[in-house]
Amino acid sequence: MMSKLIEEFKSEHAALVSLLIEIKRLDVHSKETRIKLLKAKNHLLTHLEKEDHNLYPVLRKASEGSHNIKRKLTHFGRDMEDITGFVRYFFRRLENESYTPPEFSHDFSQLLSLLLGRISREENILYPMYEEYLYQKTILA
Repeated sequence: MMSKLIEEFKSEHAALVSLLIEIKRLDVHSKETRIKLLKAKNHLLTHLEKEDHNLYPVLRKASEGSHNIKRKLTHFGRDMEDITGFVRYFFRRLENESYTPPEFSHDFSQLLSLLLGRISREENILYPMYEEYLYQKTILA
């Protein structure tokens, strides 16, 4: 059985992906695109903050007893730094209105690819680690 927190995270992922796919079909210079991108950015920031407060502290605690979990968390941390760098670059260019339609299309595709990859890794690796740790903790309690 999946924890309520992981269910919420997966639901947030689905909503973000849906919004990003919707944005992909829009013109970079339309007002609708800007509104949806701002919404996506806010959604992403809220989600990351929630993970930082509710997921990672538990996984860091789990890593104290597991070299494997510690190694995976280190890898996920580096991965997130790379993604964060690109997300900042993308939104900075967007806010400065320095994108041509082909550049936007290219960078948005890259952003979408990075986020979809991260979501997949979280849902297939990170979230199951969290669930397993909670399950083991419950059994041993």
